[in-house]
Amino acid sequence: GKTSPVVKSVGDKTPVIILSSDEDDDDHDDDDDDDDDDDEDDDDDEDDDDDDDNENEDEDDNKDDDDDMLQFLHVSNNNSMYADEDDPLRHYDFHIKITESMAYTKQVLHFPNKTSKHVLPAKQENILMRDVSTGRVISCTIITSSRYKNERYLGDGWYQFKDEFKLNPGDVLKCSIENPPQYMNVMIIRAASP
Repeated sequence: GKTSPVVKSVGDKTPVIILSSDEDDDDHDDDDDDDDDDDEDDDDDEDDDDDDDNENEDEDDNKDDDDDMLQFLHVSNNNSMYADEDDPLRHYDFHIKITESMAYTKQVLHFPNKTSKHVLPAKQENILMRDVSTGRVISCTIITSSRYKNERYLGDGWYQFKDEFKLNPGDVLKCSIENPPQYMNVMIIRAASP
């Protein structure tokens, strides 16, 4: 009964409340990793307490507003430029959905541009592709496009990986590049059979 009105009213204004409300910021350091439902329950219980207790802490909270905003954007909007540019570590992990061209022709595997820019050293010419489930490692050549320095892709080695693991259209590769970027760990998520 009481949860629905709170969820509805906060759900309509979540960005405004999280980004601009000083009363709520005390507790968002811990809440960034929790679900939105937890935030809403905490907000309902603690708004009244914060008004009475800690008016002087508002200045300290303002220092954390930017961090809270970036974390919020990172969680709620994966395409946000603010979160991307200010958190280059997130470019170590990316997903590739196998297309028909990738599965059946000699199409290369492109790195996301931001991964090329933030993760791979400019002169790196190869990476070891490791299948997470089997531990099998295949050395792959990294090629840089002549038209754009952050357009980089895998050539030799990728074809062997693709054929050896019998990748099909719709399969998803969950890729995670280690730091330093010697290995790219790949978890293959198979497409549902028709």
